[in-house]
Amino acid sequence: MKGISLIPQAVFSRVVPRDSFVFEYHLVADEDLPHIQSLYSYKSRRAFIDDLDFLEKEFDLLGYEDFIDRTTGRQKKGRPAALITFDDGLSECYQVVRPLLLERGIRAIFFLATDFIDNRALFHRHAESLCIERLKEMAPNRQQEYYTQLNEQFESELSCFTEVQDFLRDIHRRDPARGLDTVGSMLGIDFDEFLADHNPYLSRDQIVKMAEEGFTIGAHSLDHEDLKELDAESIEQQITGSCETVAEITGQKPVPFAFPYGMTELNRELLAEIAKKHDSTVGVMFGTHGILLEPPYLNRINADSPDGALPGHSNIPQKVRRAYVRYPLSRLYRLLS
Repeated sequence: MKGISLIPQAVFSRVVPRDSFVFEYHLVADEDLPHIQSLYSYKSRRAFIDDLDFLEKEFDLLGYEDFIDRTTGRQKKGRPAALITFDDGLSECYQVVRPLLLERGIRAIFFLATDFIDNRALFHRHAESLCIERLKEMAPNRQQEYYTQLNEQFESELSCFTEVQDFLRDIHRRDPARGLDTVGSMLGIDFDEFLADHNPYLSRDQIVKMAEEGFTIGAHSLDHEDLKELDAESIEQQITGSCETVAEITGQKPVPFAFPYGMTELNRELLAEIAKKHDSTVGVMFGTHGILLEPPYLNRINADSPDGALPGHSNIPQKVRRAYVRYPLSRLYRLLS
């Protein structure tokens, strides 16, 4: 991967022609956020501004409807088109991202897991990150005491930080009913208190304002479950239920939908059936396989990580090149799914 930055973009473009790109972020922040830190890295305000500078220079940055019109041939083509999206409905999208986009007249899509609106519930992965970050703060002797408590509570044999970290990341699957609340309480974490004090997710009022300002609000399932682990009826409910909630809040229909954890292993016939049955509510669906073409679905390039970015220099070019390099693997995934 290190050598891909030396390959001119034109080489990739000739081999796999693409004239539209969708970029996926989750948040932008200058602070260390304990509910995110153990999950993935994210860009600072300055690094995101560098991204916007680059994207505006190299692409036609379009809103959702114009982007769809461009990709379907209903709008005359100019430079390569780009669309910015944000997943999970985190509050930084309103506080940090929104003002930066408004300054430039850029209209992004914000995909929401609708059960988290108004901070009514905490995404289990965010709860897991809170637990891991609290554990990191503990003195070694206190960590060992916690390992002993976990072993007694869950009849496990955990002996080191790595094992406990992996255990915490898997606790929701092991015991969805009480696992996280139990391990959080043992660490002195009250998840309801965290929601009330920190408001990590967008509120209904913020969502309405963003829609009024011209942003597109999309759906990202009800509670960010991995859809491939669910039955057909539950998958349909996750998609349609979240789209219906967004439509009720914003008045925008149909509502675009982004798959949590991507589309790999999801039955395309089932997805087509759901889209056709609910075509007035469910809009274009978005995956995460970079530049792979999968009509009618649109895939996205993840742009969260600041790795490779320097002050004044966006790392988006490297991310696009990586997407080209991974293209054969994405095609293989599609053939096998």
